[in-house]
Amino acid sequence: MHIQFYNARGHDRALEAKDLAKVRLTADSLLWINGTADEIEALKLPIAIGGAVASCRPGKADVRVHDAHYCVALPVLDKGGTASTSLLSLVVGQDWLCSVGDGEAADFSGLLRHDVGETMKGKLSGSTLAAALIADHFGRVHERVAVINREIDRMEERVLTGRESRNTLQVMAVLRRQASRLRELVDAYRAIVHTLNRPDFLPDMASEDKNHFAHLQAGYERLEDDVARVRDTVVASFELYATRVAQDTNRLLRTLTFFTIGIGLIGALAGIFGMNFKAALFERGESGFALATAAMASILLATTAVAFRSYRKP
Repeated sequence: MHIQFYNARGHDRALEAKDLAKVRLTADSLLWINGTADEIEALKLPIAIGGAVASCRPGKADVRVHDAHYCVALPVLDKGGTASTSLLSLVVGQDWLCSVGDGEAADFSGLLRHDVGETMKGKLSGSTLAAALIADHFGRVHERVAVINREIDRMEERVLTGRESRNTLQVMAVLRRQASRLRELVDAYRAIVHTLNRPDFLPDMASEDKNHFAHLQAGYERLEDDVARVRDTVVASFELYATRVAQDTNRLLRTLTFFTIGIGLIGALAGIFGMNFKAALFERGESGFALATAAMASILLATTAVAFRSYRKP
């Protein structure tokens, strides 16, 4: 639970729950209440804010507009990289905002660490802060895309250098699932971002807030491109791995072909010496046997050397 009060003509400060009754919102102030549903329900909120929070009980990702506030519900990505089944709900008023979510959905510690000293955030509206919170979750998706790209780079390096392990396909399958999960998450953002930028969404909204939502849409389009690109990269990595496996298979077949030739030559030589003809060569006794064995061994060593060199050659 975190309650932050921004005052452009005073001091920014974190509030305790008991201080909410003393808060007076003006055009130069902004109140941000962040926490889980149980924590916010336990607060003694001002009547207007409490009623607005009670009216927003989203069951899925969407945007709902009420008389003096609106609600945005969006799925989020936790810092571990898995799509959360819970939603982050933003209840937005003109000079206040309540962000409600379970676990890491409402964890904005990184965003709060940027506020050092006094700021002018009191001049911002609740809509501007909402755009900033949504953009913060977009940043989590960008970070996860970067992690997947690093994993792909390491995997491709192992494949190209021939040091891939037996679980390469399993790693690819995991990366493929993660990319698909990110794409599903970004697809869920599309309707929300487009609704916030529709001409009929809060026609009396200030132009500055509309500009922030326009920037949010541009950020969403970049996010959509990054997620689509990482999925294509995973697919290309599988093609690279398949090419490497095909190359190794060709080398193995080439090696086996040389071994087959060598064994065939040995078999032919043994067949020749097994012919029932009376020739001086077949009457040499032990020396002839040694000579035949040496010839077979020479053929075997020669074909083995050629096969090994053929396998080592890319």
